[in-house]
Amino acid sequence: MSFSPLFYDFKRTIRSKTVIIISAVLLITSLVFISLFYSFSFSSPIIRNLNEMHILIKENGNYSFYVFVYNQFGDLLQNVEVKLKITKPGSSEIIFYLTNYTDSKGIAKFKFATKEIPLYISFNVTKGSDSVGASFLFSGTTDIYSTRNIDFVLDSNNPSTLNIIAFYVDQGGQKPNYDVYYRYYAFNLTGPGSPNQNQEKQWEPLGKLDDYYKLFKVGIKIPSGNVMLNLEAQFKDQEGNTKLTTKTSLTIFASQTIDPVELTQSFTLGYFATFVSLMSILAAYNLYGKDKILGILDYVISKPVTRLGLALSRYISMILALSFAIFLNYLLINLYTIYLTGKLIPWNILLIVTLALIVEAAAFLGIVLTFSHIMKSTGTLLGIGIILFLVFSFFWGTIVFAISSALGINFASADFIRLNIILSYFNPSEYPSLFYIYILNKISIFSGFTINISPEEYGLSLINLIITGIAWIIIPLATFLYLTIKRD
Repeated sequence: MSFSPLFYDFKRTIRSKTVIIISAVLLITSLVFISLFYSFSFSSPIIRNLNEMHILIKENGNYSFYVFVYNQFGDLLQNVEVKLKITKPGSSEIIFYLTNYTDSKGIAKFKFATKEIPLYISFNVTKGSDSVGASFLFSGTTDIYSTRNIDFVLDSNNPSTLNIIAFYVDQGGQKPNYDVYYRYYAFNLTGPGSPNQNQEKQWEPLGKLDDYYKLFKVGIKIPSGNVMLNLEAQFKDQEGNTKLTTKTSLTIFASQTIDPVELTQSFTLGYFATFVSLMSILAAYNLYGKDKILGILDYVISKPVTRLGLALSRYISMILALSFAIFLNYLLINLYTIYLTGKLIPWNILLIVTLALIVEAAAFLGIVLTFSHIMKSTGTLLGIGIILFLVFSFFWGTIVFAISSALGINFASADFIRLNIILSYFNPSEYPSLFYIYILNKISIFSGFTINISPEEYGLSLINLIITGIAWIIIPLATFLYLTIKRD
């Protein structure tokens, strides 16, 4: 295979009407839609993938420190690293520096003894790319110290509602045994001079806290508007005495300016991936498949040109041309986003997403080229290409929803997210979106609605993505080359 035929095929592909027209439509419509959606707004509570609650207990100069770690759905997280640092206030002198991991109950436990008072305590929780922590000054005037013992979490079966999680440890590390009562009210975050409104509720029984932690499924509907949702709780003993009063809050914004990275990756990836699949399918059909079925390639093959050499030349030239078109379009779209927002998009994200789109193009290219050696008519080959495009790019969401319904999985639940990610491995059009999830720790369920997740919890890792990408390139290509040599 010489360089001259390869360069000729590259120019033929890049100048083809298929690549030029689809690239132009993709670029123009992307720029228009990004301009329209730049000010897109939606309601969303701020709940992190990684959360913690902590308690410090003092007993005769000995201290026990407990950190409970959980995700946005209130699921406990095991084997998460927690680093604890204890210093003298106003000094850099470290008294203790300890590291531990959460156990099967999601709790990291620390024990230490010191006569120093007061203490400045700080800790950090790390899981993958997520990190959360806190610091506080302990004066020693109380035997049990905690900043909060309740929190809002998303309902795993219905992320438009909230549940409540509680955590507490009694003296001696004993499990609590309290009746919990709660109330909440929405505080409208209105503009200057606008009236603030409180919608306060009376105390209601939440349930019994008879373990270190408990998830109470109350199903509070997420309110609309710019709202701060305040939650208060009372822990009462068996005699009805209030042992503890604790509170927390959750901020909900009705209007959020989308981050340029999220804007470009969330919208562009889905839209871009659709056009990449179409461009690859039509390029494979027009520049190889049609000629193969009509027998035109048989006239090209003569010594020293072999079937394998011709197939490789056409494949390499098409993938290079498609890669160039993808890179150029994606670069221009991102430059426009930078111009629109005034914020730079990290180069590593641009590179990774571009490579993911090229993998998608290679997969569809290899699949259609493979079918060109199986089908006997151009109409059948084109029909298969259209079916692949419709199934993988347009009806995939419907297929995922149908499978989840058949399995009894609720829409937008944690199980639905897991199923969505697993099935995406088997769709080359969804391959770029897996990188979006991995990089930004978010999954887009439908337009304008995203959920924060920890990719590792759903089996999404860099090594899995690399293996999947290699498989989507190698398997279709190897099958195509095998049929090129053996079938004809």
